[in-house]
Amino acid sequence: MQTERPQFVNKNIGRNERFMGKLKKGTLICPVCFSIFFDKQWHHILKKDLKKIDFKNKDIKFQKCLADEMIEKGLFEGELIINNLSKKYEAEILHLIASFGSKAKLRDSQDRIIKIEKQKDGSHRILTTENQLAVRIGKKIVSAHKKAKIEIHHSKEPYEVSRVVVSF
Repeated sequence: MQTERPQFVNKNIGRNERFMGKLKKGTLICPVCFSIFFDKQWHHILKKDLKKIDFKNKDIKFQKCLADEMIEKGLFEGELIINNLSKKYEAEILHLIASFGSKAKLRDSQDRIIKIEKQKDGSHRILTTENQLAVRIGKKIVSAHKKAKIEIHHSKEPYEVSRVVVSF
């Protein structure tokens, strides 16, 4: 009895060619980030590749993805607060957060950093569209800086909001 091997994804094939056969009736395209919803989830696609897809005889609709709707409405699922961050490490930590957020968005189009803001008391507040993204960023900061301490608080159902506090 042979087991099936996982299919090899040829990286030389353009993204649009991978999506061509999968676009069916009821496919949604986000007009803000150009993600495509099919197979019960949102997928990345480049704007230039979107122009190459043959949309004939397809029931394609434009609708904002969940992440863009959350951003528009000012909602979030993850909140990261960084307290007592010295000026010495501020640029490094903010760069770490931004690069971690961009990598997360590449993995999943719905994982995004909504906003990074500095509070009046000197702390930094980072809002994310996914609760686990805030937790992962907090853990990454703690692994990079051993002096940092982390506290993770998860809200009770049905809110699914995670609040992470990193203190130096």
